[in-house]
Amino acid sequence: MARSIRECDRTTSDIYLGFCPCGACLGVSLKISHFFRMAVLRILIPILVVECTPQSQSHPEASSQKTQSSQVIRTATRLVQVNVVVQNKNGTPITGLKQEDFTLLDNGQPQKIAFFSANTPASAPALPLPAHVFTNRADLKGQDPDATIVILFDTLNTDFGDQSFAREQVLRFLRSFKPQDHVAIFALTTDLLLLHGFTEDAAALSSSVDRFTPRLLAAFDASHPRDFHVPALSNDPFFTNFENRVNNVNGEIADFRIADRFRITYSALVAIANYVGSIPGHKSLVWISGGIPIQIGLENIGVADRENFSLANSGVPGAVGDMTGLARELNRANMAIYPVDVHGIDVDDSSPAFFMRQNLRDTFRLLADKTGGKAFYGTNDVAGAIGSAFEDGRYTYTLGFYPDHGKWDGKFRDISIHLAVPEAYPRYRRGYFALPEKSEREKVVNAELHDAAISALDATDLGITVFCKILPPASAHVVQLRLGVNPKQFLLHEKENHVTGALDLVFLQKDSSGKILAAEKQHVDVNFNHQEYESLVKSSLVLQRRLTMDSNSTELRVLVRDEGSGSVGSVTVSISKLL
Repeated sequence: MARSIRECDRTTSDIYLGFCPCGACLGVSLKISHFFRMAVLRILIPILVVECTPQSQSHPEASSQKTQSSQVIRTATRLVQVNVVVQNKNGTPITGLKQEDFTLLDNGQPQKIAFFSANTPASAPALPLPAHVFTNRADLKGQDPDATIVILFDTLNTDFGDQSFAREQVLRFLRSFKPQDHVAIFALTTDLLLLHGFTEDAAALSSSVDRFTPRLLAAFDASHPRDFHVPALSNDPFFTNFENRVNNVNGEIADFRIADRFRITYSALVAIANYVGSIPGHKSLVWISGGIPIQIGLENIGVADRENFSLANSGVPGAVGDMTGLARELNRANMAIYPVDVHGIDVDDSSPAFFMRQNLRDTFRLLADKTGGKAFYGTNDVAGAIGSAFEDGRYTYTLGFYPDHGKWDGKFRDISIHLAVPEAYPRYRRGYFALPEKSEREKVVNAELHDAAISALDATDLGITVFCKILPPASAHVVQLRLGVNPKQFLLHEKENHVTGALDLVFLQKDSSGKILAAEKQHVDVNFNHQEYESLVKSSLVLQRRLTMDSNSTELRVLVRDEGSGSVGSVTVSISKLL
């Protein structure tokens, strides 16, 4: 960052409670001095109005992109959140589930679910937003919830003939994907290549894929040697023994090449996890590949000792142990993996081909199961499989719980989720690292806000709406902001018949090159009695703020972070749209 986030030194600001962000409705305002300097909110009068756009009319469930139960909790430790996709036996999403339908266990011990939200496509089209109103809420923009997707075009582990087919399928999908989705595309050769960063521009993505041509890779060919065999000498015992020895040596060399491919693939997937790690919320990785075996030696070349050389052995990098470790790295980034087998339907039904196919698919299934994704194989509709992976993330539930184990020793802990609904099949990441608590809260919060501030994408874990207006005279560059946010999204705590919590806000200005020109942060403590809280839930808490804009600013990003859950929402405002 060009400038560090600093504390605001303003002494007054307005709070508009229930004030319509678009200015079409008039609510009740209350001025509180020193609001942005650790102020305590206390609502003294009832709310008179609701949110600006027709508040979901007959669809109250759509009033927030991600809402939580109004139930408050009584303890405060570290929150662990898990995204869950629930489908029936036909693969159709199951919607309308409630918190009480879920049971969550941490290393086999039942946990109380403290935080619950549902994310589903809007059931009714939204009216156009008023002028100068910006939001990260898909329901108010008339969109399905967006998806944050990385597509990995894997040529390292894909036969040359399958690469051309895979590329055509990717291009076919990109001609139909939804414009609100955020997509980045990587290619894997012997190096990881970023073909295009996150964008909503399908044409730009298609162009980047079109420029990347299929490649013959020696690393792939070296791990797939042809058997040495002379049919005319098949009855000669001496030559048959010689033939087996040659094939054995070639097989061992191929095994080492497979291990090399595994190491490269492992590093690439971890690099992608790091790439998206600063983006809040759930992410998906669509891995388009011919696959890599979870074990080596299953093809049974004919020498018994080769069967002991497998990726599962402690002396060889990879396989079950390393696959589990890889899944944990992806879980750390909150990224589900959706492997897509580009080989399609295989007509070879021989035993060696069957077992090799299963060996490759085991890798796909293990990674998908461990991260909450889904593996696609045995289909020639690769574009359809990619589309299914995109749609998967639009129907999610988020569960948060405070682990009661008290063992924050850095070890991985298993999560299991059960449903009280018949024939409901949940998919979710299978655990988390119980990392020791970080002692300096302010540094942790600043780091999280910094990551969200510089992210290429807006955060949507908190749905917020921002009304912006340039105040006269225009030469003063003063912008008036009204932030509307429903406190039903906050994770608050009960204390002496009140619900309490805190928010962190950031106002960030950038120029046309993306350079940060100014950044200000405020910490706000909130304190409501139950009646006040329920009144605000029916409308919104609206905060007003004035900013003096740098004359070179072309973009303003507003961020809100809920301290209780760590959820972040951000809205990016183009200054040109205010002029």
